[in-house]
Amino acid sequence: MCYQASPSKRHGSGAENMRTRPKFIIYLIGSQELVERMQKILPLANITSDLVAVTLEGGNLPTDGVSLSQDQGAKLQSQNTCLAIVITDTTLDKSKLWELCRNSAPCKQHPRRTAVLRVGTKAKGEISVSANCSPDDLQTIISLLRRNLELSCSLRKKHILVKSICSIANRDPLTGLANRRGWKITIKRLWREAVEKSRFLLVALFDLDGFKKINDQFGHAFGDQVLKSVAKKAHEACREGDLLARWGGDEMALAVLLPDKSLACQIVERIRSRLQLVFPPMNVPITASAGYVVVQPEEPWNDKLEEQLLKSADAALAQAKTSRGRPVCEGTLGSSTEQKNPS
Repeated sequence: MCYQASPSKRHGSGAENMRTRPKFIIYLIGSQELVERMQKILPLANITSDLVAVTLEGGNLPTDGVSLSQDQGAKLQSQNTCLAIVITDTTLDKSKLWELCRNSAPCKQHPRRTAVLRVGTKAKGEISVSANCSPDDLQTIISLLRRNLELSCSLRKKHILVKSICSIANRDPLTGLANRRGWKITIKRLWREAVEKSRFLLVALFDLDGFKKINDQFGHAFGDQVLKSVAKKAHEACREGDLLARWGGDEMALAVLLPDKSLACQIVERIRSRLQLVFPPMNVPITASAGYVVVQPEEPWNDKLEEQLLKSADAALAQAKTSRGRPVCEGTLGSSTEQKNPS
C-alpha cells in the first residue's frame, strides 16, 4: 500500500473557478493500475482537484491505516476540503472507503459530502463505469457527481440557516427561553402527543414576587440580570422535552407531559424553589409564586384550549400570590375561581 498526493491543477474560469466553489478532492483507492490510469486520464479530462492516491495490495483494507508526513497533512488540512469523490476498483463498501479517506487526509469532510465512483465494479445505489471509460465520459460523470455534492451541501446549509432563523424567531432574546410564538408552536405538539400516548398535560405559570420593586430600586439593567439568572435556573430544573417560555415581564409558562397527575405539584414546586435566589446588593432572596392546571387531553387541539389552560393557570397563580403560606395553587380547567391547595 502506498500514498501519493498531487497538487491541484487549475483549468478554466468562471463557474469552474475554485475560489467560488466548495473545495474539492479526488481519492483514488484501489489497484496500482487504477491509480496510474486515473492519474493520466484526469488531467486530460480537465478535472480540477487535488488527488490523493491509496494503492491497496489485493484490494484489501489495510490494518494500519494510511500515514501522512507532517508536510502532507498540514497541506491537506489547510485546504479545508469539504467535497470529495472516491474513485475505486475495489469491492469495499462506502464506510470502509470513507475510513481510508479520513485516515489519508484529515480534512473537514463528512460522508454525506463524499460520492463513490466505481470503475469496473458495482455496488447497489452507487455510480459505476466500465474499466475502459473514456476521458470525456469520465469528465461528464465526475462533473455531475461534483455538482450533485455541491447542491446537496448548499441545501444543507440553507436548511441549517432556516432552522437558525426559526430558533431566533421563537426565542426570547433576553432569557433564551421560548417566546409566545415558540410556546404556541410547541404546546400544540405536546397536546397531540398527550392524546396519542394517553398522558396528562401540566400547564403552569410562575411569577416573581415584588419584581416591580426590584426594578424601581435597583434599575432595569439589574432586573434584566435577575430575569436571566432566574430563567437559567428554571431551565436547568426542566427535563428534555419540557416547554418553558417567558410569557411576559417576570412571568414564565411551563408545559409538561406527565404519566401520572399526582406528579404535577412536585414538578411545579421543584421549579418554583429554583427561582428563589439571592442577588447582591439585595439582602433577602427573591421568591416566586406558581399556579397550575392538569388535564388529560382527549379532543383535537384548538386555539381556545390554549386560552382556557392559561386562564385557569393564571387564576391559580393569582390565588397563590394573595394566599399566605401557599406559594403554589392548582386550578381547574374552565374555571377562573376554583383553586385547590397543592397535594
